[in-house]
Amino acid sequence: MFYEAQRSGKLPETNRITWRGDSALGDKGGNTDLTGGWYDAGDYIKFTLPMSSAVTYLLWGLLRWPDAYVAAGQLDYVYDSVKWPLDYFLKCWDPTQMEFYAQVGKVSLDHDYWGRSEDMDMERPAYKVSRSGPGSDVAGQTATALAMGYLAFKERNMTYATTLLDAAKGLYDFAKNYRGFYSDTITDARDVYKSSMYEDELALAAVWLHKATGERTYLVDAETFVPMYTAWSLDWDGKIAAAQLALYEVTGKQTYRDQVEAFVTSYMPGGSVPYTPLGLAYRSQWGALRYAANVAMFALIAADDGINAAEYREWALSQIHYILGDNKYGMSYVIGYGDNYPLKPHHAGSSCPDRPASCTWNEFNSPAPNPQILYGALVGGPDQNDNYVDDRTDYVKNEVACDYNAGMQSAIAGIIHLRETNQLPEDAVTSTTSPPGQRSTLFPVTVTDSGPTTSTASPGSASSHNLSQVLEFSILFYEAQRSGDLPDTNRIPWRGDSALDDTVPGGWYDAGDHIKFTFPMSAAVTYLLLGVHAWKDAYVASSQLNNMYDSIRWPLDYFLNSWDPTKQELYVQVGKVSLDHAVWGRAEDMTMDRPAYKLSPSGPGSDAAAGTAAAMAIGAIVFQKEDPAYASRLLTAAAELYDFANTYTGIYTDTVTDSRDAYGSNDYNDELALAAVWLYKATRQQHYLTDARTHASKLSTSPWALDWSDKTAIVHLAMYEETQEEKYSDAIKTFMTSYLPGGSVAYTPCGLAWRLEWGPLRYTANVAMFALLAADAGFEPQTYRSWALGQIGYMLGENNAGRSYVVGYGSNYPVRPHHQNSACHPHPAVCDWSTFDDPAPNAHVLKGALVGGPGSKDNYVDDRTDYIQNEVACDYNSGFQSAIAGLLHLEITSQFPVSALNRCYP
Repeated sequence: MFYEAQRSGKLPETNRITWRGDSALGDKGGNTDLTGGWYDAGDYIKFTLPMSSAVTYLLWGLLRWPDAYVAAGQLDYVYDSVKWPLDYFLKCWDPTQMEFYAQVGKVSLDHDYWGRSEDMDMERPAYKVSRSGPGSDVAGQTATALAMGYLAFKERNMTYATTLLDAAKGLYDFAKNYRGFYSDTITDARDVYKSSMYEDELALAAVWLHKATGERTYLVDAETFVPMYTAWSLDWDGKIAAAQLALYEVTGKQTYRDQVEAFVTSYMPGGSVPYTPLGLAYRSQWGALRYAANVAMFALIAADDGINAAEYREWALSQIHYILGDNKYGMSYVIGYGDNYPLKPHHAGSSCPDRPASCTWNEFNSPAPNPQILYGALVGGPDQNDNYVDDRTDYVKNEVACDYNAGMQSAIAGIIHLRETNQLPEDAVTSTTSPPGQRSTLFPVTVTDSGPTTSTASPGSASSHNLSQVLEFSILFYEAQRSGDLPDTNRIPWRGDSALDDTVPGGWYDAGDHIKFTFPMSAAVTYLLLGVHAWKDAYVASSQLNNMYDSIRWPLDYFLNSWDPTKQELYVQVGKVSLDHAVWGRAEDMTMDRPAYKLSPSGPGSDAAAGTAAAMAIGAIVFQKEDPAYASRLLTAAAELYDFANTYTGIYTDTVTDSRDAYGSNDYNDELALAAVWLYKATRQQHYLTDARTHASKLSTSPWALDWSDKTAIVHLAMYEETQEEKYSDAIKTFMTSYLPGGSVAYTPCGLAWRLEWGPLRYTANVAMFALLAADAGFEPQTYRSWALGQIGYMLGENNAGRSYVVGYGSNYPVRPHHQNSACHPHPAVCDWSTFDDPAPNAHVLKGALVGGPGSKDNYVDDRTDYIQNEVACDYNSGFQSAIAGLLHLEITSQFPVSALNRCYP
């Protein structure tokens, strides 16, 4: 997606970067159309030497490890990605005139501008090489990219591939016959991308033309041109090592192998390349990570060629681990990946707010994060002592560039290939990001999700989705919902302190609004804690356990503060529905009255009080080993609240009538039973189990749903776990049968169990969680797990639109959720009802939020004003997140099922 964000020209209808549009449509050289290609970095010049180098390294990875792209569901995307610059190279080459355009845009004019590419109005001259003004380096390197493009595309589109090969031959002949440095001809490039030699580009082009054609003359040329000494680096300028490795592959000559080994050895510990204290091979301060990533790719290719395979693979993994989080800050240097990544890259386009807001040098100097997330971009990286500051004005450490990402992307592909072929080094552990000093890897899950991907998993295999990332993103959603005085560890840059004067500060805002409803909040906490309790290993494997503990303590602390045992009062709502819903804006800017509503002996609410008691009882069990003192506080409050709810019975919405239209309740026996059985689990005091039996006997044996109001199904499951009684077993089977195909719950044409139009995904996700818990308890494991996987797969992209319904996950997800804070542009921009009505995407990506979902015919419109299909809510995500944890647990324990989804997706 980073390369898609770098596109210049007329963007395709499939453009996935919502903040990008058509740009530089007037680029030309004489009468030659030069639109297209990639902008080089954070600026808007098109430099063909680094662009063709990036394409070369990307295609090297694609040609070597296509299985990695297939496994990640990204094969079509990578072909579309590399075709964009290849098409541009074809435009730049005129074989009749023997002219090749190698730069568009003047450095001084471009670097005087900070703004959107779509708004540029400066002159953009085009510069070319020719017979009288040669450029063997840029022409030779582009010939390499085109020759590799031929090999990549010949099975897909032979006509296009032949066009690439013809151009590669012509450009190579031009580069060979008219020798010279392009930066001597195009002096404007000299201060930015000055070339040091051209023999390496000629050798590389020749060997790849030999691979493409089989013609021996190219091989003779390659062996003539290739420098035979150990390369200093592998980058946009230096291709010596690449040519030597390609020649070893073709000839098998020891002399080339010796040079390959000498090059990699120079980068390994003890070699000539210095290391940072925490293990990054540090070649140069400018784009330090780019050098290490390129050599990681190179080492993985050499390992595949039989050169020191185990040693080279382990070293490559260590460098990629560093980049993804195994470093001083526990930081991923890849934007958008992990919990902690750069927010202020030196990149003009992503620093601009959405139109019609202006974008100038004020944005360059702003201390705020970039409004747009430049997903996938690798920043320059730290200094030699592992130090790094996320500063947009620092173009050494925080620049991004096309050539920075290329080797890293191919190295990632190489590592996925190792996983797919069971060749991963033994010390590669299962996590995605790590705190300082802990290893981070990409495994066992795939790197990204493309949305419309067919799962071919067999029992015990891995998911086609990045479940660890989904888990991580869902936790981030809950962090975005925080009310009160935010902690220093706040990871949501567009959120700040809010509602500090509430009678009870803290807790979670319910949905896209800013009311705090304890009844659905406690239900969400209950379902989240059920997942942590059952599948803690999933949170450990994805390095999210500490984040999850922090996340869930936020509402638990709020519940503790809401309860006054001496007065027997529990606050269950803060904010008045009519006042809250009359405003659209930031939580941080609220000025309306926010009344607080409470329960008491004279105004009871057994459902809300017992529901909160259940959440606290499960919390006490989850935190027992982590924080015994905190667990004790939770258990004490849970017991007190249960006694209050059981003594003073009543429906909470009869007391707090303001909640009635939003979260009405019609029973409290399910909450009382749930609180009692979990208090029994926590204390083993028999009277709680006796109470639970009494309350459970009053419940339906065939509940309609599992949601914030009706907890009957999980009562039956908890009671079965404690008693093994057949009546509970029968109730569990009856409930699951109603949701399985052929049951009473309707299905969409593409296989979603569709309970109700308002938040249909929430209902299904909750039952998916339940099915996985029931399967763990011995109920039809294969059937229930396969069904749960299919339903969650639908939500992650296996549907008619190839759409992920989880905001921020995959390549096609909702960009206009009904959520006030994420819709608001950063301060000081006004946020009001005009923002609500704005058809543009939300200003911020509400990562991890599960939207309401489609209609009964799989129909869905991404519309902020639609609070049925596009609402988000704390209770929507809870069962979903726990289902993700359950599936990740199955993956970790080699029990992963085959999806039962009716596949009608692309």
